[in-house]
Amino acid sequence: MGEVYETFIDNWRQKYLLETAEDYAVMTYVTRHTDILPAYDTFLALEKDIAPYGIALSFAGRTPLQTILVDYVGLENFAYHLADLKPEMMELYEALLEKFRRIVEIVAGGPGRFVSVLENFTAETLGPVRFEHMLLPVYQELFPVLQSAGKIVGTHYDGKLSSCRELITRAPIDLVESLTPPPEGDMTLAECRAAWPDKLFWSNINVACYNLPPEQLTALVLDRVEEAAPDGKRLAFEVSEQYPANWKESMLVVLEALRETRV
Repeated sequence: MGEVYETFIDNWRQKYLLETAEDYAVMTYVTRHTDILPAYDTFLALEKDIAPYGIALSFAGRTPLQTILVDYVGLENFAYHLADLKPEMMELYEALLEKFRRIVEIVAGGPGRFVSVLENFTAETLGPVRFEHMLLPVYQELFPVLQSAGKIVGTHYDGKLSSCRELITRAPIDLVESLTPPPEGDMTLAECRAAWPDKLFWSNINVACYNLPPEQLTALVLDRVEEAAPDGKRLAFEVSEQYPANWKESMLVVLEALRETRV
């Protein structure tokens, strides 16, 4: 069939796997001939190791189109391939969809309560039309399978979301994870809560904010809690990439601010 390869420098991709029609044929073959197997014992061992302070996540990977965009092609070539290699892309998409169905089946039948779908979605790279045609149907077909098994399904949406806000409302997503306010994102937490009143939020505090003076960081945390969780529910803060350099000091400020919300 041929071969495909990718290259990295300091963990950043310099060359993506798929560049030609022949590359798509190889990856479609690989996808169709890959066995997906459960790793329940590994999950249970991890869950035991991190208790009582951590919760193990079942990892479902990305849905088919996001796998192609983020992992296999990259943003620039994705745009070209939609024009020049769409039949090959759609053939791979269908193979990946069958693979994702198998993953969902395994995760639904296994342990753990939280399921991570690591989409790395930001709306300006895909747009509402393709979201509606190629992401939403996958969510609507397969997320209820997980939810009926008692799982909480979270999607990693760490960028701009406003152009797809109504579609996200229609998506059976329980948890919007890595939700980031402006300037990285384009919706405040108040706008997100108004748009998605019943969804859980795991929200980033913008990295630069950790360098604010303690009183300003405290005020920011309290403001965001009021925006996203006026009833004291459905909000957690997270650090999704790496700890800020001053994490020993700044995390303490954040935690003390959150303690105030519980008084």
